[in-house]
Amino acid sequence: MTVYVNISIFAGNFTCKTVPSVFSGGDGSFSTNLANLKYSDNSDCSGSWETGDFIWAEGNGSTVIPTAQGNGIGAPEGVESGSGLQYINNVTLASGPDLTAPIVQLISPVNGTVTTTGNVVFNYNVTDNSSIANCSLIFNGIVNQTNTTITKDVTQNFTKTNLPDGLFNWSVNCSDSSGNQNGTEIRVLNVSKMGSLQAILITPSTNTSVIKNQFFTFTTQVTCVGGSCGNVNASLDPIAFEKKKVSLFTKIIYLIKEIFTGNLITGMATGGLVPTLPDTPFWTNSSNPANFTNFPCLANMLDGSSCNTTWYVNATGGVETVHEFFAFFNSTTYPTVSNETTHIYITITEQTKPLVFDLRPLANTNFNVSSVIEIAANVTDDNNVSVVLANVTFPNGTRQQIILSNSLGEKYNSTFTIPNLIGQFNVVFIANDTSNNVNGTETTFFVGVDSTNLAVFN
Repeated sequence: MTVYVNISIFAGNFTCKTVPSVFSGGDGSFSTNLANLKYSDNSDCSGSWETGDFIWAEGNGSTVIPTAQGNGIGAPEGVESGSGLQYINNVTLASGPDLTAPIVQLISPVNGTVTTTGNVVFNYNVTDNSSIANCSLIFNGIVNQTNTTITKDVTQNFTKTNLPDGLFNWSVNCSDSSGNQNGTEIRVLNVSKMGSLQAILITPSTNTSVIKNQFFTFTTQVTCVGGSCGNVNASLDPIAFEKKKVSLFTKIIYLIKEIFTGNLITGMATGGLVPTLPDTPFWTNSSNPANFTNFPCLANMLDGSSCNTTWYVNATGGVETVHEFFAFFNSTTYPTVSNETTHIYITITEQTKPLVFDLRPLANTNFNVSSVIEIAANVTDDNNVSVVLANVTFPNGTRQQIILSNSLGEKYNSTFTIPNLIGQFNVVFIANDTSNNVNGTETTFFVGVDSTNLAVFN
């Protein structure tokens, strides 16, 4: 729409027109800011009009001469006094055909986005001269969703959930109420759903003992489930809390300590990697942490893939010390993906059996019935002596077990009253060190006879 003012300054009439600034009113009328008036040569004439000068409105602007044509008005109106917007009566513009296609812009996700959940919101914006009839999500070249309630110039969206892994093309097409259509560029979406790691122990799978200064194997298995886990690191990580094998009462104290220090909580427990150079109390000649260069199956782990990892570990710590062990796995592709195995206790033991000597009574010694005699032996061990026993077998086959006490230095002894039996008594000494405990339990197995003393009573 073009507005003209026929000014009366100078001799004759001169025509000024707005460039452009015509505003529609809520009642269908229009107004214009006469400060924008220009001559046909584009020079300013905004200050040349006077109150009462004639003002025209022309609907199509096809001619410079303001005549009644198109949707304009033929009878001029008088310009109202004052500056600012000037009201024009009785101007109604007919709605001609809309030949302009909608302008559609993609907002997110950006091209090449990787989603690890499979749930995606596709945001876009559309603007047009007319109302929008519908917009459609084009997914891999096919119309996937259509929305018929569109607000122009406000972010709109489509949502897809639980998409499978893969590469997808997507775009948005919109149509306005005049039938004009337009679409956006095509973007690529990479769905690579993030999985989780499950880790188990293979060997050892439960609490165990290992021999000092010898290598043992520590083997685990990690499995990726529910999506992609990417490249995974594997770490052998003992808890840095060492304790001696002790009585049941003391173990309860340790248990309370573990509860308050958090060592019983699975996940990111405090510890330190087993070093790869000789050290105490453990070291490994295998890579630690290990990755796909050490175990190729740790590379690009996908849903359902598993990998076994093995470390060869040497126990160098103190005999009868107990150490809490576990393996920790984390994805270097997805920082939030990690897990660890259950925790087990490994006790360091030694192989040397106790040495038993200086036995009492001497072999083939005669004593009187009902006499009180000493049964004794000296016992040494490179670690700790747990218990020394004397099994006395009577002539009639009856057996009595006597626990010998450590009386002085290496000597273990007790008294024995000879029953009212005449014949040969056999005494078998059994010594056990603390390394003979099985799996760190309270049950003790006594193995091997270190010496036998034959006592004969007349």
